Amino acid sequence: MITRLFVAAAAALLLTSGVQAARQPSGPDTIFYNGSIISVDDATPLAEAFAVKDDRFVAVGGNAEVRALATTSTRVVDLRGHTVVPGLMDNHNHQYHVALLTRRGVDVQNNPFVNIYYYVTRVTRELGPLGVDQNITRPEAWRVETLNNAYLTFEERIKGSITPRKLADFVILSDNLLTVPEAKILTIHPLATYVGGRKVYTRPDGGF
Repeated sequence: MITRLFVAAAAALLLTSGVQAARQPSGPDTIFYNGSIISVDDATPLAEAFAVKDDRFVAVGGNAEVRALATTSTRVVDLRGHTVVPGLMDNHNHQYHVALLTRRGVDVQNNPFVNIYYYVTRVTRELGPLGVDQNITRPEAWRVETLNNAYLTFEERIKGSITPRKLADFVILSDNLLTVPEAKILTIHPLATYVGGRKVYTRPDGGF
C-alpha cells in the first residue's frame, strides 16, 4: 500500500513540475543530463535531460526534474553541454544524391549532415544555389531525417523522437546543430550512438 501511494505521489509531482514522463514502477536505468536535447517532439522540443529504462525513453525535461527520478542504482551521465538528437532513419532520400554535389572528392557516404546542409542552405558546390526559397529551418531538417522518415515506415509511434515510451535510439553529437555556422554543419559527427538504450558506437576521442 505504501509503495502504491509513493508511486502515485511521484507521478503527481512529475505532472506538476512540467517534465514529460512515462509512469515507471522503479527508477530509470540511466539519466543523461546537462545537454542540449533536440527531441523532435512538439510537447518538449528542447530539453536538458532525459531518462532511459530498458530500451525506452521514460522522461524528458529539465535537469532538476529528470535527475530527481534517480535511485541508488541509476547511472547518471553528464553530457557536458553536448547536443543529443533522435536516431536517424535513412529511407532512400533522393535529396542525398543532390546534396553530394556539396562535397565532391570527400567521403560523405551515408553522412546525414550533407543532407541537412543542403536542406538548410540549398547550396551545392557545382551548381550553386538551387531553389533557395525552398530551404527549411534546422529543426525542420532534422525532423525530415528522423520523425518524418519514421512515418514513412509506419514507425512514428515508437521511433523518430525523444519521447517517453519510444525506443531509446539517440546520438550524441560533436556540435550543436542549431547554433553552429552553416558551413560547419558538414563537419558535425557522432560521439556516441545508442540503440534501444544500449551504446553501439563510441568515438575513441569522444569522451562517451
